[in-house]
Amino acid sequence: MNGLFQTQSRGGDFLSGHLLWGHVTFHVSKEVSGMELFLPLDKNGKRYIDSRRHWHRSLAVARGDALCAVAAMREYRAALPPAATAAGEPVFPFVLKAGALDPVRPPLTPQQFLDSLRAHVMAPLGYSAERQYLYGYHSFRSGGETDHDMEHWPEGLRAMIGRWVFKNSQSLYCRHTALYTLGLLHSFIKPV
Repeated sequence: MNGLFQTQSRGGDFLSGHLLWGHVTFHVSKEVSGMELFLPLDKNGKRYIDSRRHWHRSLAVARGDALCAVAAMREYRAALPPAATAAGEPVFPFVLKAGALDPVRPPLTPQQFLDSLRAHVMAPLGYSAERQYLYGYHSFRSGGETDHDMEHWPEGLRAMIGRWVFKNSQSLYCRHTALYTLGLLHSFIKPV
């Protein structure tokens, strides 16, 4: 969830075995720590092999908070059996309840992810069944765009991370609350 949120990715970018450990690179320097993801599929499911193109990569910087995708990915990787973290292995294999990988079942699908999200996160938080179905893995893409905009990240940087080609498409994902928008409006009004 943190990865989808912070990198503004689509569920299909991560799931169904498309994202492999060879596509995940952790970067650490004195100045910055982060993660680079090479996303080999476009939104129509076409496979790309040109890692030089920025719209097939997404980045996440270590945040040091509960939403840190870098820390979550490192922790998740450390919990997997070593054989499951080889370069050609899917990042999200199907895991059995006992924590073992299922060698027969295909990697985690978007539907399995949503079913798990709804059963283990949304239902315990009190979301009604109807409300649960209003949210999907694209909700994390929208949430990431909105959060990054509220943190005043430049539009071009957000477009690069979210891999938006058109500004109109990007703007559809940014959804501010009424209170936030009222605060923005208030900052432009001079007291009488």
